[in-house]
Amino acid sequence: MFKKNSYKLYEKIDKSCRKIFLKHLTFFENFRYSSLKSNKKLSASLTLA
Repeated sequence: MFKKNSYKLYEKIDKSCRKIFLKHLTFFENFRYSSLKSNKKLSASLTLA
């Protein structure tokens, strides 16, 4: 019985942690994407110069 309850609790924690983790992941992905875009613009302007 205890094992089952602790597993359910673990599942709840896991879900909430995953949500938080995904939130942060998307933030970092967006950040990386925007920095990549600016780097591409920078390199493009350098090649034109």
